[in-house]
Amino acid sequence: LRLTVQPGSVYELLLSADLPKVAKQMVQFEITPAEANAVVMYRKDSDVVETMLGAADSEGFLAKSLPLGRYFYRVVSDNCHPSEGVINLGNVSEVHSVRVTLRSDYSTITLNATEGVDIYIDGVKKGTTSWNGKLNVGSYNVECRKAGHKSAYTTITIKEGEGATIQLPEPTPVTGVLAMISSPRGASIKIDGKDCGVTPRNVTDLLVGEHKVEISKEGYRTAELTVVIYEDETTEQNITLLRGNDAHAVSKNGSKVSNILNNLRARKTISGIVIDKYGNPLEGTSVKATGGVISTVTDGDGLFSIDVPMQNNSLTFKHKKMATKKYKIAAESSADNVIQMKKDARWFVTAIGAFVFGEELGGRVGLMAGYLGNWGGYLKLAPTTTCEGVPAVTVGVSKRIVQPLHIYLGLGYAPVYWDDYLHSMDSYDGYESGFMLDFGFMIKPANNFNINIGTAISLFFEVDFQFGLGYSF
Repeated sequence: LRLTVQPGSVYELLLSADLPKVAKQMVQFEITPAEANAVVMYRKDSDVVETMLGAADSEGFLAKSLPLGRYFYRVVSDNCHPSEGVINLGNVSEVHSVRVTLRSDYSTITLNATEGVDIYIDGVKKGTTSWNGKLNVGSYNVECRKAGHKSAYTTITIKEGEGATIQLPEPTPVTGVLAMISSPRGASIKIDGKDCGVTPRNVTDLLVGEHKVEISKEGYRTAELTVVIYEDETTEQNITLLRGNDAHAVSKNGSKVSNILNNLRARKTISGIVIDKYGNPLEGTSVKATGGVISTVTDGDGLFSIDVPMQNNSLTFKHKKMATKKYKIAAESSADNVIQMKKDARWFVTAIGAFVFGEELGGRVGLMAGYLGNWGGYLKLAPTTTCEGVPAVTVGVSKRIVQPLHIYLGLGYAPVYWDDYLHSMDSYDGYESGFMLDFGFMIKPANNFNINIGTAISLFFEVDFQFGLGYSF
């Protein structure tokens, strides 16, 4: 607009701020399958960034008005392949319908395991004994867990549209032994309600963990106790049964005995969590009243709760990978106890000193190193001062007898002093190498400290007595 302003004239200018009217058309999506829970994304022809149009309802429908123009859309779902397309909106009076059929990206799978086995897929529990559900295309790690067993693992590969029933591997039982002795002998043994013979008896193939044991004999009161079985170990229990009328005899002793019994019946509850040095919970840790038979084990979160007599002042914590720990507990019930356990130091290095008895007296100093587990092994190198530095070397195995005592046995060779009267008419004195039998005891009074006491005998009957101090890690 061009306007020449004339002198003495008045002009009026009107400005309008009304927004331009935008024409819109209704667009409707019909998505199959309806249970796909699909979401529609769109962008205008001139745009770069997608915007969410909305989510389809339970029947697979979604409707919305959009300004006229050309649009690109994309339909996405967790269990289906995405679908893309183009729509052109140019008539406000019509409903533009878009029908989309999604192609599934999953298969329906049935996983079967043995009775009582928990099924985990990529670390997430899905069910017990069996599970049926949808899995997207790809590979998955499956774990089968069961208390008292070593987990079984397998990998499954899911292909599009191929349903399958898969039999999962069985977890391997982890067992120990219960050595049951009673006085008098010949008492019946029941473990978890199952008859297991009479005392004395080693009950084998018991799953690790907690078990309820009943010892009974006619004319005696039944003894009930809880025992914890450990992998490849023997748990010993020696029970003295009371005669059936002992309870009446005790009651005749008066109020003093009654007070003692009342004190024994009084209980306190101790609960808390068991963790390692990094704060990770320790599942399957045995928690036992020190000096008693009452025990429990921690759950998957490392939590425990145990009722013990009021006079009990400590608990013993035992885990197959950790050093046994005693923990002082409160005089009354308490919760939120945090017990941090240290890794069991099983590798060791020990400085060895020995004194030799034979044709000549002498001393040896050297090193012994190895592994102390339920079974272990070692290497010993002990240079001798009586044979110009020629070393005595033995290798062998060790076995845990009871905590903290291990026994070891090895075989090797060593320099020995001898007189040769067999190969010459003249006497000849000298040194020679011969086989050596090596045995002794290794004691761990503390987690990081060990003591060695042993002896070695050569085939020429030289004997040395050994003593050593070392470090375990």
